Amino acid sequence: MTSAQLKETDYLKTWALFAVCATVGGFVAGAVLGGIGGGLLGAVGVPIKAIKIICGCLGFIAGLPVSYFCFRFFVARFIVQRLTEPNLAG
Repeated sequence: MTSAQLKETDYLKTWALFAVCATVGGFVAGAVLGGIGGGLLGAVGVPIKAIKIICGCLGFIAGLPVSYFCFRFFVARFIVQRLTEPNLAG
């Protein structure tokens, strides 16, 4: 199968699944890391305004690997796999 044989819906489906999973996974990872970081920073007396900024950055950074692995998984599963499968029509 070539890229010309992939339909636009194949790309749209892959992108939609990636976007949903990366968003939810990034939110969960960010919330966990932000909660732990906020608790630790609050326990040592860091001001609330600084905790918000630091934990926001920590949450963003925690979401990056989740997004990357979701991207790799969905592209490999829905795009690369379809490009590398043998052509059964010919």
